Amino acid sequence: MKLVAVVSVSANGQTLRGASDTLTDLDCLDHIAGVSASEPLVHEKRLLDDWLRARFIEARPAP
Repeated sequence: MKLVAVVSVSANGQTLRGASDTLTDLDCLDHIAGVSASEPLVHEKRLLDDWLRARFIEARPAP
C-alpha cells in the first residue's frame, strides 16, 4: 500500500507546521487480524494515524 500525505497546521492565517511524505506499508495484510470487514479504509486510517503521531505528536523527522 502506498499513500501520499500532505498536511498543514495553521492558526490565525499562519502555517505553524507542515509535512509531506509518501507513506508505504508493505505488511498491510499482516495487520488484518481483528479488523472488521465492514470498516472502510481501515488500513489507510492506521497508516495515517501512525504517520501523524510520529510527525506531529512525537515530532520525529521523516526517514
